[in-house]
Amino acid sequence: LAKALFNALVNRFEHRSFISNVRQVSSKHDGLVSLQSKIIIDLFHGTGSPSFNDVNVGISAIKGRVSENRVLLVLDDVDDVKQLDALIGKREWFYDGSCVIITTRDTQVLTQNHVNELYEVKGLYASEAQELFSYHALRRNKPPDNLLSLSEKIISLTGTMPLALEVFGSFLFGKRREEEWEDAVERLRLIRPRHLQDVLKISYDALDEEEKCI
Repeated sequence: LAKALFNALVNRFEHRSFISNVRQVSSKHDGLVSLQSKIIIDLFHGTGSPSFNDVNVGISAIKGRVSENRVLLVLDDVDDVKQLDALIGKREWFYDGSCVIITTRDTQVLTQNHVNELYEVKGLYASEAQELFSYHALRRNKPPDNLLSLSEKIISLTGTMPLALEVFGSFLFGKRREEEWEDAVERLRLIRPRHLQDVLKISYDALDEEEKCI
């Protein structure tokens, strides 16, 4: 959704950057510095590559550039307010008309220094979840009658989360026997509700050893 929104807005901005996996990248050594560099390169690629190895220097570099140009910046999967301090500083630094979008699972990181509007993304409607799951499991918009009830149980157990529906649907692709789908339902029942990582692990466990190594 964040990428789709970015693509819908991108043509309105000369200076734009989409930063994915902020949480994952920033946890690495010099991760915040690398993200700062990417923001500057993306937004102002015509001004030369930045050269710094200190977060505070990076903050100053970003502040100086976003205050002079209207920008579109998306920070995807933020989980610590320190990441926002390092990557965008304060809202008032940005040139009038700029747009900064932050996605997070923890709204506590979204302080007034950084945001002025919140939007909670809701889960899929049942009909949307069924269509997404059916496409990946069966390559059709709706399951056949003999698998309809089992599909509804699987969709309910995955919590209608898009990634879980896609992965678990792909796991069942090519399986047409009701016994195979019943087995999948029983596996899902053993998982705590909305525990996405364990839902995805079911498809991993189905791989042979060579595929697991890959």
